Amino acid sequence: MSEWLSKLHEFYTEGDPFVIATVASLHGNSPEQIGAYLFLSEKYCHSVVSSDSRCRQMLATARSVLNSAANFTIEQQALGNIAGSTNGHCVITYEFFPANNYPDWLQELRRQQQAGISSILLREFNNVDNEAQNHVVSGNTVAQPTVVTDFAELNPPEDCLLINHENSTAILRAVRSREIPLVLVGDHPVAVEIAKQVAVLPITVTKIEVTRDLKPDWVDHLTPHSYVIIMTGDHELDFRFCQLALSNRTLKYVGCIGSNKKARLFHNRLKQQGASEEQLEKLSMPIGLAQINGKQTAVIAASIVAQIMSLHHW
Repeated sequence: MSEWLSKLHEFYTEGDPFVIATVASLHGNSPEQIGAYLFLSEKYCHSVVSSDSRCRQMLATARSVLNSAANFTIEQQALGNIAGSTNGHCVITYEFFPANNYPDWLQELRRQQQAGISSILLREFNNVDNEAQNHVVSGNTVAQPTVVTDFAELNPPEDCLLINHENSTAILRAVRSREIPLVLVGDHPVAVEIAKQVAVLPITVTKIEVTRDLKPDWVDHLTPHSYVIIMTGDHELDFRFCQLALSNRTLKYVGCIGSNKKARLFHNRLKQQGASEEQLEKLSMPIGLAQINGKQTAVIAASIVAQIMSLHHW
C-alpha cells in the first residue's frame, strides 16, 4: 500500500478533484487482489487493476462519480463477466476527494510511514447523508469504537477491508511500514547468519531468546503481518512454538527449520491437536527456496531470506 499512499499524495498535490476505485472484497475466485485500485481525475488516471475488462468497467463508473462529485458509491460486479474469473462477484468502492486542501490526516499518514510505523486509514461513511470522515490509526489507539472495538481487529488481513453496518460503511486501509518485520525464535546458527545477512536489507529483526521463563504470550505482542522463523535446535520446542505462532492469525508467515520427515511429523501432530487447514497452510517447512539446496549455513540463510522477500507484498 506504499504506492497507494504515494499516489494519494500526488493526486492531492495536483489540486484537482479525483476518485479512488478499490476492489474491497471478492466472493469467488478471481485473478484480482483485494485492495487493487484505480485513481482518476480530469487530467490523470493510474490503475493497478490486473483485468483490462474490469478496469474499463471501474473507469466508467469512476468517471460518473467524478462528474457528479458523489462522496461514496458501492458497486457489485459479476466475476463471470470478466475473463479469467469464475462465478462470484466483487465489490468495488468509489470515493470522491475534492482535493481543494491538503488534509492533516494525509500528512500524519505519510509521517508515520516515513517513521516506519504501520498505520490504518479508517474512512467512515454515514449511509444516510454520505458524509465522510478520515481517521489515521496507529499504535494502540482505537478510532471509531462504534465501528471497531478491538485493536487486533484493526489490522486487515488484506490491504483493504470493507465493514458494513446498519447506519454506516467503513473502509480500512492498511498502510504498512516499508520494512519487513522478521522474528527469529531461537539461536540456531542459521538464525545468527540470517541476522547478519539482513542488516543491509529493508528488514527489521526481532530476536526471541528461548529461556526457561519465556512466557507464551510473546506471540501476542508481535507486529501484525510478521514473518516468524522458529529455530531452537530442539524438536519439541520447535513444535510448541510452531503451534503457538500458528494461533496468532495476524502473522504473515510461520517457518520452521527441518527436514521433510520433520515437516510431515509436525503437520500430523498439529492436525491431531486441532490445527485448521488454514493454519497448516501458513506453516512453511522446510523453509527456504526449493531451488537453493546448499547445506552450508550461509546458503541456507540466504535461501530463507530470499523466500521471505519473494513472499512480501512490495
